[in-house]
Amino acid sequence: MKAFEDLNKEVTLFWTGDQDAPRTLWYVNHGVKIEKFLDTGDIVIHNTMTNSDHYEEVTEDQYMIFRNLGWEIGCCCVNIDVIEYRMEKASEEQLEKLNTKKISYLKKLSTYLQTLFK
Repeated sequence: MKAFEDLNKEVTLFWTGDQDAPRTLWYVNHGVKIEKFLDTGDIVIHNTMTNSDHYEEVTEDQYMIFRNLGWEIGCCCVNIDVIEYRMEKASEEQLEKLNTKKISYLKKLSTYLQTLFK
């Protein structure tokens, strides 16, 4: 799987089990956890951005992206899916409140930028 190969080259992976004989290698970033079970070679990928105590396994379509395009693109796709889901779930009233907050934050940002560039 390209995603695991990417990470194995770029970062230090964490392990579970005995240090001399780890059971799994894993890594978490961008709200996604990837774990390779060394006894079977199976690789499992979970979305950690859930509203519960449990992670959700990514969809088959998302697995295909991780398998073929790698870790970064796969993580981006999971995040996009999560954002789209959350946006669909939000009611118009919640969106209106969010837009009001966004406007407030933009005003604060503008104030700070004006202060910096005086």
